[in-house]
Amino acid sequence: MALAKARPGQLNYGTNGPSSFNNIAAVLVADALGIRMQDVTYRGDAAQLNDFLAGTLDLLVVGGASAIQPHRNGQGRIIGWTGERRMPFMPDIPTFTEFAPGTVAQTYFGLVVPVRTPRAAVERLSQAAAQALREDGLRERLLAEGQFAAGSTPEEAEAFLRQEADRWRPVLQRMNLQLG
Repeated sequence: MALAKARPGQLNYGTNGPSSFNNIAAVLVADALGIRMQDVTYRGDAAQLNDFLAGTLDLLVVGGASAIQPHRNGQGRIIGWTGERRMPFMPDIPTFTEFAPGTVAQTYFGLVVPVRTPRAAVERLSQAAAQALREDGLRERLLAEGQFAAGSTPEEAEAFLRQEADRWRPVLQRMNLQLG
C-alpha cells in the first residue's frame, strides 16, 4: 500500500477487462485504500499469471485458485484476500477489510434454473446441493482452492443476490458500468 501511495497510477495489475470481476474488485480495494493503479486487460487469468511471473505486471487480482500455487512455490506473494474472512489454510494473510472496512469482493457460485421450473424440482435440487456441500470431501476440495462452501434455500439465495446488487450498484455506477 505504501508503494502504491508513493507511486500513484504507476503500478499495474492484470484484469479480464473493465467490467470483469477482478477489475471491479481492484477498483473497490484501491478506492477504499486511497490508491491509484493502472489496469492492463488480458484474456483470462493464465495470460495475466504468465506476465506477472515474467515481471511484466506489478500485481494481480485473481481468484484464490490462481494465486495459491505461485504463493506456495515462492513465485509471488498473496498480500490480502478480498473476502469477508481469512482463509483457514493461510491464516497469516489478512483480508482487505482489516485495512479498510467494507472492501469485500468475493465471487460465489449457485445453481440457477429457468423461472418456470416447478417448485418441487427447485426444492429437490436445493436439497441435493445442500447435502453435497455438507460432505467433508467437497468442502475440503473447495477450501484448498480458496473457496468456502455455503448452502442456502432458494429464498435466501434470492435475498442475497438482491443485497449484492444493492451493494455493488454504487461501485458500478462510479465505473460507468450497468448492473445486468
